[in-house]
Amino acid sequence: MKTIIIFLIIFLISITGNPGLYSVEIKSQLPSNIFKFQNERVPLDCYNQLINKPSAIKIRIFQNKIDDIPILNVLFDFHVVYKLPIDQLFSKVLNLNEEQKVFPRIIYSKDLNPEDGLWKPHFQEIKTQFTFSFYKENFNYIFYKIPIQNSDGSFLIKWNLYDSVDEKFLYNYGSWYMEEIIIDNQKYTYIRNYINYGMKKYHFYTELATNIGGANEPISFFNALKKATQ
Repeated sequence: MKTIIIFLIIFLISITGNPGLYSVEIKSQLPSNIFKFQNERVPLDCYNQLINKPSAIKIRIFQNKIDDIPILNVLFDFHVVYKLPIDQLFSKVLNLNEEQKVFPRIIYSKDLNPEDGLWKPHFQEIKTQFTFSFYKENFNYIFYKIPIQNSDGSFLIKWNLYDSVDEKFLYNYGSWYMEEIIIDNQKYTYIRNYINYGMKKYHFYTELATNIGGANEPISFFNALKKATQ
């Protein structure tokens, strides 16, 4: 009788609460090999103007339709320069289990195949919360992330959308790019953050809230990354 009870308990856990179950299912499927990312530094005559000052390269927020589905397309491309070691900065975006401790808006993050090597592709589940004045919305999705160390010593981690768990995104791409640069004979790290997503389920006021407050998101991410590294 005890044996049967133990078996039933193990069976129930396996179908309801096994934290590795979703990971196994994900790894049996092939993710998309389509990425949109930025893997280079924006050429500037002087990078001093970016030291501790996150700045926009491009911002685009507009509505369109894809296969007759209304989409809110959002693109943020920002960069900054910090006097911090590149290895320490990049380690923060490599740690997929700890992003909720570093970045605002992220309330949950989990590496779904942590047994794979650090520089292997990883699946990451993320839950975020966007709040602006009266507007508040949660999102739940899974990224497929690939970290790369370039031959020149720079770093890149790029991602695409593997699964929009709550079905709010049609696509979601992005990247972190980091490169060590020299300013006035001292080492600095150039950082570029690229985000491009298409939201297919949104309220009429989402575009307004994104236009007004959305551009603050990359800036807050940069500031949080700096704070976590210091």
